[in-house]
Amino acid sequence: MATVGSVEHFINEIIPPTDICMENDPIGLHVGDRAAPVTKVLVCLDVDADTLAEAKEHGCEMILAHHPLIFRPLKDVVAGNAFDTSSLVFDAVRSGVAIMTAHTNLDKSDYGTNAAIASAIGYDYSTAMPIDATGLLRKFDAVDGTTTKSLAQKLACKLNVPVVNMTTTNANRPVASFAMCSGAGFSFLSDVVKSGADLFITGDVGYHEAQAARAAGVDLIDIQHYSEGMFMEVLVPMLNARGADERGGVEFIASKKQHNVWTPITV
Repeated sequence: MATVGSVEHFINEIIPPTDICMENDPIGLHVGDRAAPVTKVLVCLDVDADTLAEAKEHGCEMILAHHPLIFRPLKDVVAGNAFDTSSLVFDAVRSGVAIMTAHTNLDKSDYGTNAAIASAIGYDYSTAMPIDATGLLRKFDAVDGTTTKSLAQKLACKLNVPVVNMTTTNANRPVASFAMCSGAGFSFLSDVVKSGADLFITGDVGYHEAQAARAAGVDLIDIQHYSEGMFMEVLVPMLNARGADERGGVEFIASKKQHNVWTPITV
């Protein structure tokens, strides 16, 4: 039977921990006993009260999350607020649910966040050109006839987010190439400018950041951080398609209770 340790090894073979793109990125096993048996693994964007409950409902003994549950050292591990990391760790340990994280190494993976978003709009992340020191930020040659507006519309149609924002001086501006970094990648703006890309796709963009992009002559599309959840549509089928012996007969389940913290209001 598979164990937490053998599942951890299996995942690390596919999403190498050496591919992290952020210093001291807290990836790997956060909670659990490597000797404990595993039959099902819930895959999610974030570990919160809903996804932890979902794991228990499915009988999952392990969770693979993209965002690290423990990003900063904990002062205690006690029951309490359902949205407090300390309480979530307490609940996971009490329930026998191990928690593993694949963060920037998943961002860079051909089965990860950027790859899933690129695939959704018809592009191949694995063949795109890395344009920063980490290899995470990549530049794509846009298909003929692409404009800022048409690319924003395609992203709005294909991604699992309620709103896509764009900043541009001309929505019909032709786009010969674009750069992309899922999550919060605005710090790469200078690399985007140096690359000569016409447009930058990322998330969590602030008002003044959008102003800076416009001043730099780069159109910007904010696809929200939650769009990273697209990775489940690529990673989970791939993991389950591996031979039963290779994955120890473990079933990987994509979360259905992962929720976006933002809700659009229309008037």
